[in-house]
Amino acid sequence: MQAGTNYFKLVKRFPLRQIRTREENEEALVLVAELSIRENELSDEEMDYFDLLSRLVEAYEKTIVSPAPNMTPQEVITFLMDCHGLRQIDIVNQCSIDKGHISAFLAGTRSLTKDEIGRLSRAFGISPLLLLSDDYFGGIQKKQTSLSSDIGEPVRRRNTSQPLLKKRAL
Repeated sequence: MQAGTNYFKLVKRFPLRQIRTREENEEALVLVAELSIRENELSDEEMDYFDLLSRLVEAYEKTIVSPAPNMTPQEVITFLMDCHGLRQIDIVNQCSIDKGHISAFLAGTRSLTKDEIGRLSRAFGISPLLLLSDDYFGGIQKKQTSLSSDIGEPVRRRNTSQPLLKKRAL
């Protein structure tokens, strides 16, 4: 069986290999959307490509870790620290946040400053909205947001080769 030129054009546009980054996933999703629009018109080879690319996207998206939308900011940071094997001192050193501030925040006795929210959200690649306390919203319920934000790469499971923050030495 010989593959058609349309199949090779698809492979050239997006090779069938493991998706590793958010950008690759977004590129693959564009192609999946284009192919799904004309799904009934695809050749067998194009349909096989479409099926495999869809599976690669699905496999990548299963690796993205996301906290429950109703988590407190303290629970979000604790969750992320656990995912990356980090301690409070790692946050202090890598995000330049005062040790007492992060300790009090995690204990629930103080909120983060805007600067601290910015540093943590950039370090973990999350939306700053996840780190705003309920009192900031004056009782208004926060909109659901995910860890995949426009700020950076989504938080990945521990088996990733390049964590967003450096893991502590064991």
